[in-house]
Amino acid sequence: MSHPALAAASLAALFFAAPLAAQSLRYDLRAGPEVILFQSGGLSEHAMAARASGGLVLAARPSERLTLTVQPRAGLRVFAFDTLTSTEVVADVATSLGSAARGRLRWQVYVQGKLRDLSDAPALPAYLEPGRAEGWAGAVVSAAVGGGWVLEARGSAGLVRYTPAEWEVLDRNVTLGALGLVHAIGPGTARLTLAAGGEGYSEAVEPAGLERDDTRWGLRVEWGMRGAIVLQLESGFAWSSSNRVGFDYRSRRFGLLLSTSLGRGSAQLYAAYAAKTYTELGPPDARVSPSDRDTGSFVVVQTTHPLGESISVHVRGEWSRSETGFRDQYFQRLGLSALLSVR
Repeated sequence: MSHPALAAASLAALFFAAPLAAQSLRYDLRAGPEVILFQSGGLSEHAMAARASGGLVLAARPSERLTLTVQPRAGLRVFAFDTLTSTEVVADVATSLGSAARGRLRWQVYVQGKLRDLSDAPALPAYLEPGRAEGWAGAVVSAAVGGGWVLEARGSAGLVRYTPAEWEVLDRNVTLGALGLVHAIGPGTARLTLAAGGEGYSEAVEPAGLERDDTRWGLRVEWGMRGAIVLQLESGFAWSSSNRVGFDYRSRRFGLLLSTSLGRGSAQLYAAYAAKTYTELGPPDARVSPSDRDTGSFVVVQTTHPLGESISVHVRGEWSRSETGFRDQYFQRLGLSALLSVR
């Protein structure tokens, strides 16, 4: 286990052992079949999959002004391709401590660790992200500044380490920071965010022996409302520059989230369009960080139907298009799943 994941797990263990007041515990378990069609470079391949996941949300109020939350989660998915079987295992734990929703100033600090393991990675046109370990720590502070405006400041630092040797060129340390303004507009709330971050890669590339350093700037506008209908709209632009030739790019993204009741259940629509353009020529086999943030377009339709007080079935159809982890190489995925959920 990576050091960040171990640290997060240790915090979770301490929390579970502590005699904290006003505790609440929620859990959910999901399992079911999935059919997936991958497409890339004019070729296609399908896979059958079985997936299962489970998680806990443990919240406590150690004092009137503090809220502590621990969320461990684990998932397993087995893919059956024509020529091989791949197993994907994911485990993560997130711990946060924050101030209660009172007063003009609010804050939250968090630690998160994530592990992902993939056996027998398939070749294109099928694509599954490689195994890796991630660790993150960060803080959020928000303050009411008058006139209904709220100022938010966010900062975080993390590291990413890949398991396959051929992906270790993408091992990196990451720093992120953002400033946002929040204000009510109509029946919802609008947010304007300016973000900046840096990624330092640990492996030097010959013959120059130059370690790669990337800088990313982002601007995002969001508006959302919550009620009988949940609606969120967003639009964003990003600029990334690197000290190595071939990795500078510009991207734009537009997103939609819509959720509403449907009979005794509910229905959700998630959609996003993303376009990423490199500003200079570069090696076509160069490794790049797979990032739905800048390259992922998708449409997801999901319906949830209760079968009892704590049992539901989720039917989900989705299409997505993302960069594969190689520069300017993309894949598409069509999927249909039916999951039984117990809460």
